[in-house]
Amino acid sequence: MVSGGLKMSAAAPAPPYQQQTEDAAAKLRRLIAEQGVANTATAERLLGAGRDLFASDAEFEQFLATVKSTRAEKE
Repeated sequence: MVSGGLKMSAAAPAPPYQQQTEDAAAKLRRLIAEQGVANTATAERLLGAGRDLFASDAEFEQFLATVKSTRAEKE
């Protein structure tokens, strides 16, 4: 499967979330400052941001199944 130019395997599990190291965080802050990015949302704050989008796990699973089938039809 290809998404946004990246080759992805449908069977591959998502990698586990890893906490950012201080060194990586400092590098990221420098890069943000150099590029003048206005929004500096953290991954920690973004994780779970959509938890209220679906009324239940079953509704979410149905959404995922629909997305997967639609993508499969396009391939």
